[in-house]
Amino acid sequence: MSKVPDNGVVSLATFLVRPGEVEAIAARMTAFAEELRLGGTARQYEFHVAWNKCDTFLLYAEFDDDAALARHGERTDVQALKGELVSALAGPVEYSLWTQFDATVRSDAAPQHTTLVRFKMRPDDVSPMLEEINRNSATAAGLLRFDLNRSQLDADHFLICARWQDRAAWEQQQSDSDYLAFRARTAPFYNGAPDRTLWRPMR
Repeated sequence: MSKVPDNGVVSLATFLVRPGEVEAIAARMTAFAEELRLGGTARQYEFHVAWNKCDTFLLYAEFDDDAALARHGERTDVQALKGELVSALAGPVEYSLWTQFDATVRSDAAPQHTTLVRFKMRPDDVSPMLEEINRNSATAAGLLRFDLNRSQLDADHFLICARWQDRAAWEQQQSDSDYLAFRARTAPFYNGAPDRTLWRPMR
């Protein structure tokens, strides 16, 4: 298990692709993500497709700082890719920036399932909630990597990105007694219902 350097910048983008463009965009983005992992400006670059919508995609990228993010956006290959995507999109890109609050890598194995959870907390509940999250993630079977990020626009808004061995491991965790107890303890901390989405890594 290893820790990722704190205070990185995470960019999150979700987008919908027009019918007839899905396979081409999926192949193009998967190849580009692999190129960046082999040597690019991002220290983590992941491309996902929604489990229940084959035309909905997610880009999750992690950078050392704002300057690295800016350099990434200025790359000619990134600009070219953006140009290719414009004609394939079925709607606007949903884009947000986050500050990496905590990240732990438990295994370098390639994940087969990713969960993304966005939630808001009351200011007084942030510290106890984070303690609970760290304790729960440390014992979750099949969890390969766990990132906790804080919105750059709203300090009470958090984002969890968890990568799992496979979907079965995540589903088993959902019925685990320790996890259910964690859910019960932390329920009062949420300021509104959390938004959970399920994704399949494209590698």
